[in-house]
Amino acid sequence: MSSDMLEVLDANIVIIPEEPLKQTVSGTSLFEQSEFASLMRKPLTISQGLSFDVSLGTTVGTYQIESMRSQKVISLSPIRLEVHDRSGESDLKKAQIPETMAAFMSVIHVGRIKAIGTNWEIVFKSPKVGSAGTAIAEKLLRQDTNFLPHNIKRDGGSVRLYLSDSSGTTYILALEPRGQNIQTDELWMSCNATVNYPEDLSIELLKEMFQQSYHLLFEVKESLFPTPQL
Repeated sequence: MSSDMLEVLDANIVIIPEEPLKQTVSGTSLFEQSEFASLMRKPLTISQGLSFDVSLGTTVGTYQIESMRSQKVISLSPIRLEVHDRSGESDLKKAQIPETMAAFMSVIHVGRIKAIGTNWEIVFKSPKVGSAGTAIAEKLLRQDTNFLPHNIKRDGGSVRLYLSDSSGTTYILALEPRGQNIQTDELWMSCNATVNYPEDLSIELLKEMFQQSYHLLFEVKESLFPTPQL
């Protein structure tokens, strides 16, 4: 990864139903439908597994459907629906995550929604010589370290911000050294946007939330660590 390169690790939408789904359709039959042909290109790999639900105190069955050609992964369980794009595509329109989730939801009978979350996760090299943790500390942490014991020095830092906007959407913005490795010069950054109990689940809402998390992430990234101009 060159110093001016940015990599998108994952972009996704997560939906949490208020009540566990009574039944789920077969993963195979679901993706034989024509609306998924351009969104999840064949061949598809379909696997089953188990996940533990803390609120229910029990395990639940999950489907995972992956398209290597589209670089998309869909995870389906009674308590959680996820659509991921891991192609590295930074163009939010090309990712087509809201469209994929909308097509997915059109054949899944879901009642009231407890929460919708949209997420972007990126990694890029520090534009300055030195570690990512040092770069974060210089930008966002107080320089006065008198609160530390006299024999302790600061080697770096990471930041997690909790934000909200006038529409009621909440955000979690995180910035830290990749893999929490204090020696690395790669910065890992993520942004989660969440809406609880939306009145209407529509593709317009999914697109708006996906765009909001995208724009917040990249605007803050460019404000703190601008991409070098060639």
